[in-house]
Amino acid sequence: MVTAAGAALLIITLFMMVLLRDFRLGLVAMVPNLLPIAIILGFMGFAGISIDMGNLMLASVGIGIAVDDTIHFLHHFRVGRASGLTREDAIAGAVQHAGRAMVGTTVVLTLGFSVFLTGSMV
Repeated sequence: MVTAAGAALLIITLFMMVLLRDFRLGLVAMVPNLLPIAIILGFMGFAGISIDMGNLMLASVGIGIAVDDTIHFLHHFRVGRASGLTREDAIAGAVQHAGRAMVGTTVVLTLGFSVFLTGSMV
């Protein structure tokens, strides 16, 4: 599982670099994507919660949501910077253009996958 997760993170990082057309930005963009997952997995290790297929599936979904939001946000940010906006104005523009969609997709996917909280995986 560790090898597969590592390979997936490497592939996602490479795709981020290609999509954003910037090596450094692709690496930096992965920090906010991986930090929540690392915190949750660290807490699970500290609390003695074992890692199973269900936990890894939720981590994969979390990374997918975060990467999707990151791509949308950084695309609009880069468009704003390319049009001459200051960094702050480009951030505000990215939030204005992509923010509602990012929140909407995150809420819908989170609610959709929360159904799994009521069941168990054999």
